[in-house]
Amino acid sequence: MYLSLKDKVAVITGGGSGIGVIQAEEVAALAVYLASDSAKMITGQIFTIDGGQQAGLY
Repeated sequence: MYLSLKDKVAVITGGGSGIGVIQAEEVAALAVYLASDSAKMITGQIFTIDGGQQAGLY
């Protein structure tokens, strides 16, 4: 599913069918997890935090 530029702007600003703007707390939660001992086996990864946009979920 491809979104038009207008639809992407609506999603990013919270005016579309998406989840809106990603909050700092949501990014911080991943950072805290990655800094914990629970994530000691995770190396060399790129984490995309986009609410599923790249996967085409909206």
